[in-house]
Amino acid sequence: MHKLYKIIDLFKDPLYLAGLALGLCVLISTIGMSVGWTGLIDTYPLFPWMIAAAMLLYYSVFTGVSLMVVQNTAQTWGRAVYGFMGYVLLSGAYAWMLSGKSIFEASTYKGIYLILTLSFFVFLSIGTSVKGIVSFTERRDQQRAKKHRNNDSEEL
Repeated sequence: MHKLYKIIDLFKDPLYLAGLALGLCVLISTIGMSVGWTGLIDTYPLFPWMIAAAMLLYYSVFTGVSLMVVQNTAQTWGRAVYGFMGYVLLSGAYAWMLSGKSIFEASTYKGIYLILTLSFFVFLSIGTSVKGIVSFTERRDQQRAKKHRNNDSEEL
């Protein structure tokens, strides 16, 4: 059970999530392009860009979810942005290397990356907002419970 908590704590760190997403991106892109290079099947020329974008979406969603459970939201927000920038730069460089096409030559993915960047910040905002609402509601419930207990003790 203790090992499970350590694993869950790792997934709360956005830099770890970015590294995991990058590792999956490299693995899937390399396998996919290797199969295409062997001639077994035809591979979509922009396959590495597609995988990089898909993993970026996963990173964005899971980072937004992790913001709901961490203690220090401001620090995690900063680490999430650094993880995002690092992932985009490294996965983009790897996709460029594998496909031989830059993001400007893969014009479809230029627009997709713009949408994913905006989505990333939306997910971060949603995660932070949900955590704020839950915290506010919990404080309010505690205040009401305390007031209710005080009223009950005064009646006795």
